[in-house]
Amino acid sequence: MNAFVRLLLPAPCRLCAQPLRHAARLPVCDDCLDSIPPLEPESSCRRCGKACSEPLCAFCRVHPPAYDAAASWTVYAGAARALLHLYKYGRVLPAGDWFAARLAPLLEAAHAGMLVPVPLGRARLRERGFNQSEILARRLARVAALPCDPTVLVRRRETWSQSGLSREERERNVADAFRCPEPRRVAGRRILLLDDVLTTGATAQACARTLKSAGAAAVHVLTIARADLDAAGLVLGASA
Repeated sequence: MNAFVRLLLPAPCRLCAQPLRHAARLPVCDDCLDSIPPLEPESSCRRCGKACSEPLCAFCRVHPPAYDAAASWTVYAGAARALLHLYKYGRVLPAGDWFAARLAPLLEAAHAGMLVPVPLGRARLRERGFNQSEILARRLARVAALPCDPTVLVRRRETWSQSGLSREERERNVADAFRCPEPRRVAGRRILLLDDVLTTGATAQACARTLKSAGAAAVHVLTIARADLDAAGLVLGASA
């Protein structure tokens, strides 16, 4: 089939396999995209970002995380999970633009001065070819007209994939895994830390501790999705 015919007959939706009504950079139909529900703010603990019907969850009242607040746009399930997998593992990078547009309204509450993506290790970056959190941060920075610096936070060592690990294993896996090479670049600044999924918060905690040790005034965490590992009693295969 030549390129002209492929243009006239777009490939099917990558999520539901139904024919797309028109050619698009994001090969997902409107019905699938519209089926992804945004989270209601009152469904999350305002400090850790996990499922909670109260402003602060019981855990944060006693053991608040190193980051100052966290928010996610949706839940890591259904079409949201499938689209994130296309973005992260299927190299469907236009999904980053779509996600960035949904995250943009959540930026105001953070009063951030700089966007910083959670870094990948060198081996993972070579294997995947890109850092999905960095792409998201750069595109969101353009939407919000904020600076983005993916070099202020780096991994000092490789870590295992967080998928399938318990809360304790995740915390040990990322303990002291990050460093800030030039603390002066974050000193006194309000940082918005970008990642794809928030699960136990172990990765976000480790990054926030590093940034605050370097002098960051505040660290807010923003992710596309929230995987309620504790609430659901399931390991959902998320990373943060």
